[in-house]
Amino acid sequence: MSDDEIELLGRPAEQRIQRRLLEALRTGVAGDDAKDMAGDVLSGAISLRDAMLSASYSDVFAGSFRRFVEWRAQQSPEALAEAAEIGRNALDDAE
Repeated sequence: MSDDEIELLGRPAEQRIQRRLLEALRTGVAGDDAKDMAGDVLSGAISLRDAMLSASYSDVFAGSFRRFVEWRAQQSPEALAEAAEIGRNALDDAE
């Protein structure tokens, strides 16, 4: 499905990154629930925004957010600054 046929969030560069992440999730790397959610978003059955608000997929997002918070708490300010720079570079590359 083309980018025009699915609803992603943010500006075009962010949408390209979201699509790549959803395609990775669709492989099952993060479990069956994330695989199903990514497949539904990529097929256009549900928008990413609606998936985020859906009770069906709340565990996918809650678990990911919990792991992110735990990871962030363990990082030094320098490591967080480096991660932010990597994110900015990824967005720049996607432009």
